Amino acid sequence: MLELFLEMLVAERGAAKNTIEAYTRDLSSVSDFLSHKKLGSLEASKTEHLRAYFSDQKKEGVSERTVARRLSSLRQFYRFLLDEGAR
Repeated sequence: MLELFLEMLVAERGAAKNTIEAYTRDLSSVSDFLSHKKLGSLEASKTEHLRAYFSDQKKEGVSERTVARRLSSLRQFYRFLLDEGAR
């Protein structure tokens, strides 16, 4: 679903290359965390898993700006999943 989401950003919203790269990094970061902690896939993650991710980000000293951007990326991705009936 991640690839479809990224394709939609380009096709429907005309997203720039840098935007696609940022979304890819942000969503991959969350996906890697979930995988490493054995919490399942990005598409099927639960609220508590995402809270754990963002808590971990703060503990690691990730800037508030980066955390906000990652949260925005997740919101867009989950909105896409809802629109596609995948969540």
